[in-house]
Amino acid sequence: MKHRYQSRFTTLQGRIRRLEQRLARETDQYAQQKFQTTVSIGATLLGALLGRRAASSGTLGRAATAARGLGRANREKGDIDRARQELEAAQAQLADLETEFQNAAEALGARLDPAALELEALAIPCRKADTDIVAFGLGWSPWRRGPDGRAEPLA
Repeated sequence: MKHRYQSRFTTLQGRIRRLEQRLARETDQYAQQKFQTTVSIGATLLGALLGRRAASSGTLGRAATAARGLGRANREKGDIDRARQELEAAQAQLADLETEFQNAAEALGARLDPAALELEALAIPCRKADTDIVAFGLGWSPWRRGPDGRAEPLA
């Protein structure tokens, strides 16, 4: 029975490991994108406030780039949420499989319980043809009777 479930356990554990790696990768990408967007917004604001022309085409282009960075950061956050949901679903599948395995093991144990088996006495007659003497020996150990009449071995 263990062999029947082993491949399913291995597959699910491998999937969970890959999903954990994906979640870590998505979290790192989100952190990088958030930092890059923050730097881009800060540079745009500093350029607009300290630059020669506040509403130049360069400032507007940098502001648009920063806005696209916010969109990318939000997409990365969505990727994190999806990866987390997939990981939780895989962990739930593993828990269900463990429960299924435990139930199957308990059912098998109950079915094979020696106390629940019905035993029937069966007399098997002995026949001369079924008897085979392979070796025959005689053992002897010297004993003597002591003065009190009890037997004791000679040593």
